[in-house]
Amino acid sequence: LPLGDARIGQLLSKGYIERQSGGTNVNVSMNKDANKLLVEDYGELNKASRNANASLSSVNMLTNLLNQGIKTGFGAEISTQFQKIGQFFNPDYKIKEIAGKEQFLSVVNELVLPRVKQLGYNPTDADLKFISSASPQLTTSVEGNRLILESIKLSESRKIRLFKYAADFIKKNPSLLDEGLKGKIKLDEYLQKVTETDELLKPNGEATLSLKTQLINILPNAKIDDLQNKKGSVIDNLRNKGLVK
Repeated sequence: LPLGDARIGQLLSKGYIERQSGGTNVNVSMNKDANKLLVEDYGELNKASRNANASLSSVNMLTNLLNQGIKTGFGAEISTQFQKIGQFFNPDYKIKEIAGKEQFLSVVNELVLPRVKQLGYNPTDADLKFISSASPQLTTSVEGNRLILESIKLSESRKIRLFKYAADFIKKNPSLLDEGLKGKIKLDEYLQKVTETDELLKPNGEATLSLKTQLINILPNAKIDDLQNKKGSVIDNLRNKGLVK
């Protein structure tokens, strides 16, 4: 690796490279655990993809219920359908009677708001923080809730797409598992490349721009840049990162 490469600091911190001669040379040693690290990274992507598939199923069900309610009314007959969805998003969810649109939206908000607040804190959805910041205003309308669900769907779809890229790359390059650290670097570089070029994965790509357009249509006075750069409280940041409950 050339001096000044941003990856050097990361590799040093993980013990995969050593500095020599007062820091003027970097010697890359193929750590015996590097192959294990690649496999673990792949496993994490796989797990995220599986969880995302389950989440998408629930999001689609909520979206269908929202559309059904608009057409036929938000009556009590659809409240029981929330039970399965509710337990996915929140294991402690207790079924509630729904007698109108306001109560329907209230239940939707209760289920998805914790997930919405996570938007912007993961590498795969850092560009979606504006949705999380605008959620207090979006949750008051059917259109706003639909946009929230679309945002969650985009976030989960990205995890599935990223894993597919990783799986295909490893399948086409089986020698990665024998290359240790070099193999991991190759995979990381490939995933970084597709993240910058794939319109679904690309930060502020077409998918994100579509959500921004919809947000402006719902909240004409919203300032996207301010929402995207809004900082949450210290406790909220730690909670969204899974460091505190």
